[in-house]
Amino acid sequence: DILPNRPDHAFDHFCDGVRPEHPWLSDLLEDEEPEMTDDHRAILQANQDTLAATVDPHPIISHMRANRYFNQFEEKDLMTITNKEETNRAVIDIIQDRPDPAFY
Repeated sequence: DILPNRPDHAFDHFCDGVRPEHPWLSDLLEDEEPEMTDDHRAILQANQDTLAATVDPHPIISHMRANRYFNQFEEKDLMTITNKEETNRAVIDIIQDRPDPAFY
């Protein structure tokens, strides 16, 4: 609520503060990364049951962390979910809020 009423440089400082833990969010806010397309969201949603049942989530979580689409806390939380399908569903939910390159 406060940020929109501040000068433009306040937005830059905000993005700089967010960047260490959430670089994808800073990129989205600064229009450096495109938002996930509706088509890619629809593909994830349409295939969620199959993906959740068949995919090993741990390599995906590690890949997303290495590419800075997940932060260390998200990675840790996802790795503690013991059910593969629940983990995959959580991963898919998070990915849908990330920039479009996270789809690939």
